[in-house]
Amino acid sequence: MHLDTNRSLLGDLHLAPPPTGPRSTSDREVPASEVRRAHGPAIPLRCPLFAYDLPWALLPPTTCALLARELTESAVVTSLLDLDVDEDRPADLVMCPYRPERYGVTIDDLSRAAFVDLRLNSEVGDGSVYTMDQLRRWDHRADSLPDSTVITGSRWPADVASPDKLGRKIEQLRALAPQAAIFVAISPFHLQQDLPNLLAARPDGIVLRFDLDPTSPSVGNLIAAQTAACRRMIDASEAAGIALWVSAPTTSPLDLVKLLALGASAVSIDYLVLHNWPAADPAPAAGAPHASYAHASALGHPSAGTATATRMISPIIDTLLNEALTYVHGLGVAHYSQLRPHMLACIDPTLAKRTGAMLVE
Repeated sequence: MHLDTNRSLLGDLHLAPPPTGPRSTSDREVPASEVRRAHGPAIPLRCPLFAYDLPWALLPPTTCALLARELTESAVVTSLLDLDVDEDRPADLVMCPYRPERYGVTIDDLSRAAFVDLRLNSEVGDGSVYTMDQLRRWDHRADSLPDSTVITGSRWPADVASPDKLGRKIEQLRALAPQAAIFVAISPFHLQQDLPNLLAARPDGIVLRFDLDPTSPSVGNLIAAQTAACRRMIDASEAAGIALWVSAPTTSPLDLVKLLALGASAVSIDYLVLHNWPAADPAPAAGAPHASYAHASALGHPSAGTATATRMISPIIDTLLNEALTYVHGLGVAHYSQLRPHMLACIDPTLAKRTGAMLVE
């Protein structure tokens, strides 16, 4: 198993020098938090992690079920459908991905999920390309389609005529899943245009989806700046304080702490899971279309276990949380919820202005 504790995708941001005076003496337990809902009781969370867009279709459903159960038993909210795991799904902490085309979603997914994720795209095809592996897992009618078929996603659900009508869709999902928190997922590239309409629709949370190549220049600064901007826009609206979950190609405890300081409520661990991904059976073709950059990355990390391995991920999750909490305590606070942008530092005036980090001159 692999956890890169030194590499930080947000490397231009640093933890600020520790404060002087007494330090927190809290024990090293992950503090509990919750997702508040507009209607109904809050949903408690034991850790600020979620698994967002794992390529379940690359594995047999029985292996998916084992992996999903391990994630949720580690208190990680996990996004999946019943059809991803042959209906042998975990009982708790499941997020139902509700895509504009509704591929694979059943009424059971909605009625049993703790979270429903309405995934929107800024443009047609933006971060939403469906593979034949996925479609065949969800719908046997796709078996007759050629392997080379590429299906791109829509921007909005067909029953949402315009962004200002999104509130009706969220209310519909609340009626179908009254026990769940309703999130809306967006890309980071049109925040000023899209986010006000989404917040006016009063979701219980936002997922900011960075489906980006982590080797691209300055990708870390983009993630940092847009996360901070999204949190500022949320807190300046009537939806102030709602959850902001960030799905980004990060792998280190440092990045977890930095994103939480910038305003994220939870951070995805997809890339940590993919670095420890069990072997696909059968292995997909190297040139096959993929659902996301993270999906393609699974092809580059072919085996850290067998197709029937268990306890693949939980030890590395424990390590991630323990090391992240060490950084949190080093900043002089006890809980993730007490992290703030000024606890970060950088030497770039533009980055400092965009993130709220302390400028070191």
